[in-house]
Amino acid sequence: VEGEGADGSEGFGFAKNALENENYQVETLLLAAKGDVPEDADVVILAGATRPLYDTEHRALDRYLERGGALLVLLDPRANTDVHEDLARWGVEVGDDVVVDRVQGLFGRPVSPLAAQYGDHPITRELRDATLFHVVRSVRPKPEAQEAFTTLVLTSEASWGERDLDRFFSDGQAEFGGDDLAGPVPIAVAGALSLAGDSEEGGDSPDPEEGDEAESAEGPEARLVVVGDADFAGNQLIGEFRNRDLFVNAVNWLLGDVDAISIRPGEARASRMQLSGAQFLQIRYLSLFVLPQAVAVLGVFAWWWRRRAPGR
Repeated sequence: VEGEGADGSEGFGFAKNALENENYQVETLLLAAKGDVPEDADVVILAGATRPLYDTEHRALDRYLERGGALLVLLDPRANTDVHEDLARWGVEVGDDVVVDRVQGLFGRPVSPLAAQYGDHPITRELRDATLFHVVRSVRPKPEAQEAFTTLVLTSEASWGERDLDRFFSDGQAEFGGDDLAGPVPIAVAGALSLAGDSEEGGDSPDPEEGDEAESAEGPEARLVVVGDADFAGNQLIGEFRNRDLFVNAVNWLLGDVDAISIRPGEARASRMQLSGAQFLQIRYLSLFVLPQAVAVLGVFAWWWRRRAPGR
């Protein structure tokens, strides 16, 4: 969120501004250097990971959630990272796929789906308009974690999760079939869970003979939100449709600041239209010559018509 690329097309500077507008303090966390999540970090956002995490980073995130932390993960398809392994341990399955929607893709682009189906959750309960994603993967609770998580966003019934990614990325081709995931495709989940004793440092599983004493050792509840796309919160898309609301509402909920969840007024933006050289010359010719003469002719015609009117 900081540095030279923060305000670029692939940066998250606008997302940082959106959070600061909610009176939240936002700072960059270099987890590999810190070795642990600071005690005063209320929410950690892992947006668009592009490399495998170090072992120290994996353990630091585990410890953070074990003590009741809150984590927002935005993970693109085919991202060169192993974060999906952590998510699987925490109860979330991210698909090795890309959502294709030839009906509700923005401007006919099947890999930029508009999603307007939302789960019953504080993050999305007030959303009525669509959110926009670009190259998004499926995200679902694992079968054993169904009760802990709620699906937040689904794409349309006409969409599917394309799993033949070698052909998709090399040839740009996608056809529903085989083991593809039929729509509506879930692309975001939120949930609360307890991870006490699950990490490598947390030790062995509780001894069954310890009975109720082992069960009472559960730690505080952690909160987790996972979205199968980082672009929706990036600078290019966060101002589109209800993307900003979805992103900020997720942080509100992770913080436990449920009263701050809302639908925010849209931001006025200047309209832009790109013209070719020929189109610019046509508009210039029309504005300098054709339109002024047309106005003059209409003025003469109106004068002549009024003079011929009866009683003149």
